[in-house]
Amino acid sequence: MEQGVPEDLEMDLIDQSAQHAVLFTDDLAVGTARLFIEEDMPHQFWIGRLAVLRNFRNRGYGHALMEFLLKEAVSQGGQTVQLHAQTTALPFYKQLHFSVTSAPFMEAGIEHVTMFRDLHNGVTKSLP
Repeated sequence: MEQGVPEDLEMDLIDQSAQHAVLFTDDLAVGTARLFIEEDMPHQFWIGRLAVLRNFRNRGYGHALMEFLLKEAVSQGGQTVQLHAQTTALPFYKQLHFSVTSAPFMEAGIEHVTMFRDLHNGVTKSLP
C-alpha cells in the first residue's frame, strides 16, 4: 500500500510454494519477506517481497530477515540467491554482499535491478 503497488500484483502463484518469514516485535508484525527456489534449478534461490514498516526501519529488522532467509537457503542446499531490488535500496543489499547483475528496469512502476549473491562466498554471519 505504501508504495502504491496494485493489489493484484502483491500476491502471485509463487506465494503458494514460497517460504514466508514474518518478524514480530511485541506481538506486532514489523517485517516480512519470502524465499523460493528457482524453477528447475534447485540450488538457485530468490528472495522477494522484503518489507519493514516505516516506523521500524533502520533498526536492523530488514537485515535480520535477510540473514534468516539466507541461512534458510543455505540449509536447503542453496548455492546462490537473486532478488529484484528497488534502486533506492541498493546500499542495503550491497551491505549484505549482493552485486548488481542487470540494467535498471521497471517493476510495478518502481525502478529495480536484479542482484546476485554467492552463498558460499562470505557465508552469512550470525544473527544477533
